[in-house]
Amino acid sequence: MKHPRGDKNSASTIAARRQLVLRYYLRGMGPEEISRVPGINASLATIYRDLEELKIAMAQKIEAEQLWPIRRTVALREEVLRETWRIYHLPPRKQIVGRGEEQREVEEDPSFRQLSALNTLTKIADSLDRLAFGAKVQLKHVSTPEAQAITDEYVKQLPEDERVTLAKAISYLESKSESGSQ
Repeated sequence: MKHPRGDKNSASTIAARRQLVLRYYLRGMGPEEISRVPGINASLATIYRDLEELKIAMAQKIEAEQLWPIRRTVALREEVLRETWRIYHLPPRKQIVGRGEEQREVEEDPSFRQLSALNTLTKIADSLDRLAFGAKVQLKHVSTPEAQAITDEYVKQLPEDERVTLAKAISYLESKSESGSQ
């Protein structure tokens, strides 16, 4: 025999009742008050079960919504990691330097590009660590005097034309970073 008010146990009936229970609960009504609302047609025990199910469903929804930006951030950083490693492993480029009969083909020294890639990889690893462990501390990357001394010594050993090329490249990168930060 069919129930006079329809099938009380159908999924659509339960979902509709839970929508109403949630609506009244969010308005500040307690389970006892909700069970007396016309149209709910459910026992107090059913209202309590509905509220428990709703709390679980809401917690899962909130967790999923909070995790999505984290998942997206991790995916983006992994993409940057792959691209940075690709840049690190690029073969040295060759370019023509000098004029006239002094022209010669010079192979790029990949150490600057690789050092920049390693610096980027370190920053990404630090940010992933902060993300993974929820740390509030942000690490700063500061060049040490030893690293600066090594870089200065290396630059002094470069031929003049390569130092000029390096200076132009640094100037170009600095201008790009200034225009990108504005």
